[in-house]
Amino acid sequence: MSLQFLRRRSLPQHRRATGVPPEALLPIELWECIFHELGLLTGDTVWTLSATCRAFNQLCMSKYLTYRGVSPQSLASGNITIDSDLLAALQWAFCISALECLSCNFGLYWEREDMLCLQNIVSRSSSIRKLELTFYGDVSRRRSGKVVVNAFRDIMASMAERVKGPTVFVRWQDIFTCRPQDIRGWKIHKFHFAGTTLRNRVLATVRSPRPLQATVRLHDGGSASVFPISGIRSAYISEIPSITTVPGQPQILHPGDELSVVLPHLTLPELTSITLNTDSTDSIVLSQFLARHKHIKSFEYYHFNRGADTIITHALALPHLNHIRSREPANLIHLLNIFKASPNLTNFGFDFDRSTFEKIAAQNVLLQRLKLHIKDIHLELHLTVGDMLPLDEHECTVVRSLTGVVSVEMDALSYVVIQDMFPWLRLLPRLEKVESRTLETPTSANERRKFLQEVKAALSIEVVVPWWTGPEPI
Repeated sequence: MSLQFLRRRSLPQHRRATGVPPEALLPIELWECIFHELGLLTGDTVWTLSATCRAFNQLCMSKYLTYRGVSPQSLASGNITIDSDLLAALQWAFCISALECLSCNFGLYWEREDMLCLQNIVSRSSSIRKLELTFYGDVSRRRSGKVVVNAFRDIMASMAERVKGPTVFVRWQDIFTCRPQDIRGWKIHKFHFAGTTLRNRVLATVRSPRPLQATVRLHDGGSASVFPISGIRSAYISEIPSITTVPGQPQILHPGDELSVVLPHLTLPELTSITLNTDSTDSIVLSQFLARHKHIKSFEYYHFNRGADTIITHALALPHLNHIRSREPANLIHLLNIFKASPNLTNFGFDFDRSTFEKIAAQNVLLQRLKLHIKDIHLELHLTVGDMLPLDEHECTVVRSLTGVVSVEMDALSYVVIQDMFPWLRLLPRLEKVESRTLETPTSANERRKFLQEVKAALSIEVVVPWWTGPEPI
């Protein structure tokens, strides 16, 4: 019986493992003796020998994979990383039934049969919960590009079917959801984005409420970077279907009307910052999403059609939250009430506008609410353009009562607006530090010197002016 015949004989067989270790059938010393006598301790012929019986398969495939660089420890843990030319051998290994995580590198010269082998492995092994594929170059431009994409689509569907509930995919800066049965009907153009096909690192993640999660991650080694879902630290949730990613600040974006479907199945372990710019999310869904993410430090809400009192309706205590911001004072009041049990909440930001009596009255209501906050307060004020009205007696009383405010950070278009704030700032009884940022700065050295002298005269506290480069601090 030739070795080639044995190999052909093994290929159509989809048998299960013996259920017991090979050592229970024969002593390990006897197995080693057999291997030694056959002269098949290393090399590709070990793979062929695995066709003789299930016990040989378990021993031979472990030896073969170890010979090709897979450590015994990773085999034992069910978490292996291989090159694509090993897929043909792996698909006939009975030990595949114990695989949980498989990473595969597709180099420059892999064949379409490698992807078909992977398709077979995924369909056979229900234990695989994480699959990571690395490609180099544009997959669709290969001669067999259509076959490869079709096979990959089938692999994604097989993984998705192992998770109960909707399937959530994260692709570049979009999140979308679909049913697993829809994936097999995707057209190839589904993978087209940013002008290329499969070149911008697709991250497709299938999420489940259960601890055991199935994931598929596809990326092109030479493309622009996309962060894995475990590393996403900030989420920008908006109704605008496009946004520029800030370097070092990975973001997620999705049209608001589908967020109520997506958010229940999405967990970002490293999420620390959220900016919400939509009012079409279900309030219960959003509250549950926030409650799952205990590491959130910053929450910002920007929208005008609905108030924060309708977008978030359940009180939340986030242990690391220390910063909340909203344009409207009324929305910030509601966020204060929602997050008041968060022990580290100290930073509050809003648009500061003293151009009308109505806006001053709304800000006074917010400031009176801030008086109830027992911790030291850091205010972040976005100063709007326009003349400021004179301080009246009621506003002065409100500002003087803010004994918790110890620092104020201001940003404005012009440094002149900062100067207009001096009378207001002087009323804060415990103010220790002021930091200002402006787009328009004094153009001459004399103007800068005059401004800094006025700051010194008006505020006998620490003042930080980023554009100032004088020889000594103010």
